[in-house]
Amino acid sequence: MTFQENLQPEILRAAHSRPGSAAIRGIAQLVAVLPYHLGYQPADSLVMVCLEPVREGSEQSKISLTARVSMTPQSAPAELARALSPAFLRVGPRAVVCLGFEGEVTDSRPHLGSLEEAAREAGVEHIHSGRVWAQNWWDCSSPEPKWEPVPAGRDVPAVADYVVAGTHPLACRAEIEQCLRPAILAERAAEVRAAARVFRARLPEASAVVQGLQVISTVLSDAFVDPSGLSPRDVGCFAGLMEWTAARDAIVQAAAPGLVGQDFSDPLVSLAREIIPTLSDADEGAALRFAQLAAQVPVGCEFSASAWACAAYLAWWQGDGSLANIANDRALEIDPGYRLAQLIDSALRTAMPPSR
Repeated sequence: MTFQENLQPEILRAAHSRPGSAAIRGIAQLVAVLPYHLGYQPADSLVMVCLEPVREGSEQSKISLTARVSMTPQSAPAELARALSPAFLRVGPRAVVCLGFEGEVTDSRPHLGSLEEAAREAGVEHIHSGRVWAQNWWDCSSPEPKWEPVPAGRDVPAVADYVVAGTHPLACRAEIEQCLRPAILAERAAEVRAAARVFRARLPEASAVVQGLQVISTVLSDAFVDPSGLSPRDVGCFAGLMEWTAARDAIVQAAAPGLVGQDFSDPLVSLAREIIPTLSDADEGAALRFAQLAAQVPVGCEFSASAWACAAYLAWWQGDGSLANIANDRALEIDPGYRLAQLIDSALRTAMPPSR
């Protein structure tokens, strides 16, 4: 992992959680909830959580925003604090919890000190911090801190909300990357490329556009569909449609309304809105399935950067900073000059929220 990647914050907003979920009492419960909120078990990570009361006067809190950045023995504490600062500067929370998830060779104490100082300078009223190692946590804000066991998920009511929603944390962040780098057989890759060429030759024929949009609609709306099981023809339709910039923009306007200038008079946008569901109406796994569909486009296809950038865009809108960063990194890896990916990268680095 490069130092540049270490400084890339991953922002997860409240929209990533189910409405009314994550009512949390105390830092210990927050530590137990975070792997479910992030989608994976964090390690060697500095995590900042902005909290707000469930309701006025309540002792329970809910997560309004979470920001995570990788931490290594070589990481400069002040640099990591600066990387996370845009998040709470934009949100303006009254309460922030700073957590250092340590590994065998990482010590989060200097990083936590720098992050606390940055939070104080930003005017945050209530600042708490803690260290996490294995299944134990250390309350740095306690007058007599000591290592204590992290509560079991079954003993934390907020965890049940995530479990009911089908969220089960992966062992590590790398598992998300792994599922988005599938091994595609050479024969299948050739079939996808051939199908994409045939599809592109049909554009902008209306029947072709509808065919491509229906593939995307199935992936976004069907929680049980496996994008790797789609036929090369379907993946080729998707890949070919992604190459057409007007279609790409219509897709994001339909699935993630409010992020780009809406033009409902555009027939292509109207068609996309008729066929594609919005992410707010889809289940929480919709953005991940779209990214898995992008992963079925063979590496080296000239239009695969568009598919990945669109996946990053949708993940950002849904509030999933981890998936947005991974997908956008893939887009920039394929085409460093791809404009949409560059814009998303800037938004992610500055913790810019999606407008709705």
